[in-house]
Amino acid sequence: MLFIEKILVERRKLGSNLFKIACSIFDKISHTLFGSRKLTQYSSNNTTKIDESNLITLHILRHSESLVNVHLKEKKVNLHKVLISHDPGLVDSYLSDEGINQAIKFGESGGPIYKGRPLIERSSLMLCSNLIRSMETLKHISKRASKECKYYVLDELREKALFISDTPLYNKSEIKDRYPQYDVSRLPEDKVKIEIPESNEEVDIRIKNLKKFLVNYNFGDKNNEVVLVSHLFFIKSLLKKPLFWELPNLGLCTVKLDKRTGEILECDLK
Repeated sequence: MLFIEKILVERRKLGSNLFKIACSIFDKISHTLFGSRKLTQYSSNNTTKIDESNLITLHILRHSESLVNVHLKEKKVNLHKVLISHDPGLVDSYLSDEGINQAIKFGESGGPIYKGRPLIERSSLMLCSNLIRSMETLKHISKRASKECKYYVLDELREKALFISDTPLYNKSEIKDRYPQYDVSRLPEDKVKIEIPESNEEVDIRIKNLKKFLVNYNFGDKNNEVVLVSHLFFIKSLLKKPLFWELPNLGLCTVKLDKRTGEILECDLK
């Protein structure tokens, strides 16, 4: 393994585009093959070990369909060439027409029913990344949120940066102008600078920072339920899912975060 890593480091020095993609794929595969990455199972019938007041409910959504998703689905971008050759050069994109419709319908219904109510109505905190497809998704799905609900844009939630489309187009002030209802106080003043490809270790640091934010957030007397709009590879890392695990656009996973340990627990609650 060390020998292979040394070879990859040498390839990096040559600035090979092939290396960039191969390194990311190798990184993900090694996480899957050699890492023991499973969530602890949480059951609603087992409340003796974990006090409910120490748990935060996370409703984790993948963003709605974006223009990048359409390019890949309709093969306007040759995925084979992307994997073996170069970045397709697609920038941080808006939602497709279908993606907008998906998100609007979700927002009109308030989302799936959770403990007797639409999850959007239940949640007191909503988070999205600083990528356009995530911010636009949250804008459309949050129509039935309570007036007291708070919104944050977090760099921690952005996609694992493999391509240009995974890097934010707008800086802090531009996001504030376009989405005045969102709190951008945790974003850096300037546009986020990201080296592509981003390593698993860098993503893990963002996950730790996200958990720290949630654990320290003051919910007060409000419902400690959170809607979190993010991206496929980031969600895979957050939930410790295997390489070939998939979540469709606007797909939902509900889990619990233990505030005492920062551990995310698999959840069987409906």
